[in-house]
Amino acid sequence: MVTVDAFTKNGRTYKAASELTDNSGMAESSEFEFGQRTITVSGNGIVTHTFGPYNFEKAKILTLSLTCQPQFNNIPAATPAEQKEEAQK
Repeated sequence: MVTVDAFTKNGRTYKAASELTDNSGMAESSEFEFGQRTITVSGNGIVTHTFGPYNFEKAKILTLSLTCQPQFNNIPAATPAEQKEEAQK
């Protein structure tokens, strides 16, 4: 999920806007107030990270490549035999 985070401009707070990514990792959102905003990327298998701030301007496309770290939560633990073999090398 890609979220254009909430922010305050001229004393007014504007809500965040979130979009799901497609199969290629792209997300398109235009339903938010423009200005200097951060972007948070989150989801299964990645470490949540906030990027920016970026200057969003009305009627201008902002194309970014945001790289996220994998969580590595599906790597099996090494068995004691594997650890012993590695130590002997």
